[in-house]
Amino acid sequence: MKLTEKTVQAAKAAGIPKKLFDGHGLYLHITKTGRKWRYTYRLNGKPKEFTIGDANIISLSEARKKHHIARLLVLEGEDPVDQRKHSLEIKRVQKERERVNQIPTGRIIDDWFEKCSLELANSHSSKIKSRLDNHIPDWFRNKPIVDVKPVDIVSIYNQSAKVSENLVHKIRSYLRRSFDAAVSKEIIPTNPVRHPMADEAVPKKRSYKKLPHIKQPDLIGDVLRKIDNHSGNPNVSAALKLLPYVFTRPGELRNMQWREVEFENRLWRIPHEKMKGRREHLVPLSDQALEILVKHFETPSLRLAQDPEFDFVFPGRNINMPFSDMSLGKAMKSVGISSDLLVPHGWRHTASSAINERLFELDGEKIRFSPDAVEIQLAHALPGIRGTYNSAEYLDERRRMLQAWAIWLDSLRNPSEARYLDTANS
Repeated sequence: MKLTEKTVQAAKAAGIPKKLFDGHGLYLHITKTGRKWRYTYRLNGKPKEFTIGDANIISLSEARKKHHIARLLVLEGEDPVDQRKHSLEIKRVQKERERVNQIPTGRIIDDWFEKCSLELANSHSSKIKSRLDNHIPDWFRNKPIVDVKPVDIVSIYNQSAKVSENLVHKIRSYLRRSFDAAVSKEIIPTNPVRHPMADEAVPKKRSYKKLPHIKQPDLIGDVLRKIDNHSGNPNVSAALKLLPYVFTRPGELRNMQWREVEFENRLWRIPHEKMKGRREHLVPLSDQALEILVKHFETPSLRLAQDPEFDFVFPGRNINMPFSDMSLGKAMKSVGISSDLLVPHGWRHTASSAINERLFELDGEKIRFSPDAVEIQLAHALPGIRGTYNSAEYLDERRRMLQAWAIWLDSLRNPSEARYLDTANS
């Protein structure tokens, strides 16, 4: 007998489950937890069951309509359970796509920067953050990423070009990597930064030119003598004298702290967060470098910060901060060293060239130091599988190398005491 609306309404939840059939496999399943419309059928010889829905929400007439649709699917050899799963998946995908379509470009850029900054020195990540904040406008940040077109990228480039060509290349790199990440996450199908229209808007990179540096021994000696004559700020003067012996990046030297100096081990241990490559860096201290640091520490005019967090070796006017990043360059100019001849960063090129090209004499022994030791001391990644290395790798050789290098520098300062061999004479 067919069910009626009155029968359905009268059927209450019961402790003992029961089924009220309506025909063709449709029935009302009553349990102590509620009432459900269900449909039983056979497909490919196997018994199946399809739950139509809650009888408190779906009326008898609605249940029969849904049952009819399910029966037609079964007659066509399709499973209504699978069909429902498929429909739910389509709705889920559509809903997810709608959510993704609303993701603002700014969030994609911020997500990339957050991940990228974990691998960079704090000073480097701060520069990137500043460029992103100052040169990525709000209209672009607020725009859904799926709506970003190559013409929008070109607009960003044009604004950046008003500052400098170099800034355009920086911004392009940041956006390209941000959008590449969005492509890999299937948020967008293609990267608009890589579109030919965007590429054409980028000014051609000028050929790379090494920072001004010197290779001739006589010029190196002349520069060292001029540095010795610096009589300005004692902090800047000490740093200026120490830089040739350690040839670190000027920013690393400027941010040097006393807690990083291991006097007994004759070692400067630079923590990973201060390094460009986010890897701890060890700088062996030669006799000459150590002497400069000890003398500087004992300088009566040196004001030491009380808080260990701010124990900078070369403080500025504010003892809780190092001197400015322009100080070394200005000091070199003040003693007659032209920036066309040498800049603070140029000592790295000078040291790299000299150590790789020469035999040195140390303790009566003629030595040629390995290129890997030089590269590690410069905090450069080694090529190929040697790209990953321990900060202490080649440390014994690097100790000897920096001592030999210091002796050589001193001999150039006083030519009569020269203790080096040119490659041509080896």
